[in-house]
Amino acid sequence: MLTVFYITYIPSFSTGGAISKIRNLVNAFHSKGVSITWLIVTPDTLVPEEIKSNPLVQIIHSPGSQIDKALIRFFSAKEQSNTILFFRYPLASRSLYRFCLKFGKRIIFEHNTKEPEELLLRLKSYRFRDYLYFLRKMEVSRLLKEITIYLKERYWGPKVMELVRGGIGVTSEIAEFQKERSAGYLTRVVGNGVLCELFPMHIQPAYNKQRLDVLLICSFPNQWHGADRLLKGLIQYKGSTAIHLHLVGRFPPVNQKLAAQVPPKHQVTFYGFVDQASITAIKKSCHIGIGSLGMHRIPLFQGSVLKVREYLASGMPVAIGYEDEDIAHSELKKYCLSIPPDESPVDFKEIVEFTALVMKDPDLSGTIRNIAREVLDFSVKTSQYMKCFNELLEEKQNS
Repeated sequence: MLTVFYITYIPSFSTGGAISKIRNLVNAFHSKGVSITWLIVTPDTLVPEEIKSNPLVQIIHSPGSQIDKALIRFFSAKEQSNTILFFRYPLASRSLYRFCLKFGKRIIFEHNTKEPEELLLRLKSYRFRDYLYFLRKMEVSRLLKEITIYLKERYWGPKVMELVRGGIGVTSEIAEFQKERSAGYLTRVVGNGVLCELFPMHIQPAYNKQRLDVLLICSFPNQWHGADRLLKGLIQYKGSTAIHLHLVGRFPPVNQKLAAQVPPKHQVTFYGFVDQASITAIKKSCHIGIGSLGMHRIPLFQGSVLKVREYLASGMPVAIGYEDEDIAHSELKKYCLSIPPDESPVDFKEIVEFTALVMKDPDLSGTIRNIAREVLDFSVKTSQYMKCFNELLEEKQNS
């Protein structure tokens, strides 16, 4: 039987969706009888109690620059036979290379994005005045750090991948991208999962096309959320339905400026960063959840977005600006509106008509939730992961 160490490097703890996903996935593996440990490497000493008290968690306090020393010391004392080191890809460096040089035969990476492309997008997002700000505030070191991280990923990424068993991408597009970075790098695909039972059933509010409540949740103000496309679409929308746009989380300042241009018939509410209980309360008044609308900016045209899985787990229909393979290849596609992956403003007429169509199902939330359990739940995803682990181990040995 395989023993799995799910390794994550966490620079600092926050209430991000990725941490919740990892915790729930580890618990799901354990409930399936898999011997698993969530090994967290972090310089942060303020570890949340719910993580610290989890018996499946082990914590190594170490800065990222010394991750090789911390992990080599930890695994040198462990039995290596039948052990998988499932490593959420931490960005490449000489330190990671040294660790993979010693333990690469047991390592399988998890890839959630095209890492160098995402890092480059961040650098490109800075405007000339941002660079002037760095210079004026003597924060050149901060800028140089971001450039260095990007260059390290470009240089060390392919070298690190040569040393390991392979990788699991959350989409086919990401898996193919990683294969092209390093010759011989073996990949598989498993989309992100969700623990459906954690999310209360969404009671769909009445809808008669007089008013439509739309929900978008963003943890951080990244460009790929695409809230600007929603707001531009609302500015242009001439239909009779009044739209209330609920924006939860952190958004770039430009979104506030766009919201000020929305016609008074419509409403935009910024809630800021709130806890899960508050999100559940806000969700009660909403008819449809919006996924990421700007992933093409990375560029990514496929996605496996956590918040979309959470909408579906609760029984809420969604609209997304990319292809989700789990949705496209299942009955969930009936409850997902596809929005073009480009810079065009969102067509709210389409959202209004789509919501009216799906709400003809008197048990809409129950229908969506039941399909989500069959397709997205961690009880399904853990089996997919284990299959991939075994395939990558066998294929690498035979190659």
